[in-house]
Amino acid sequence: MKADWLVIRSSAMSFRIDRRVPVMLFFLLAVIGVAMVMNVLRGEYPISAVDIMKTLWGVNTGNPDHGNDRFCRFDCTPGETHLIS
Repeated sequence: MKADWLVIRSSAMSFRIDRRVPVMLFFLLAVIGVAMVMNVLRGEYPISAVDIMKTLWGVNTGNPDHGNDRFCRFDCTPGETHLIS
């Protein structure tokens, strides 16, 4: 039986990977991602899976606090904003 390998070559080195490895890695990452979203869904605050994915990808979810962490340090008083250098 001949093994199917993916061979990656560059001018300095080359290596080979079994063709099943990238497929299994993708599958495992997908399972871990689904498990992570399901874990957050079971949390204390009601939040939809779509909002979880938007937050993880950095998309604005319509929350007025979105992006405020970039402008204010933890020692700001309410109403003050200081640019972080």
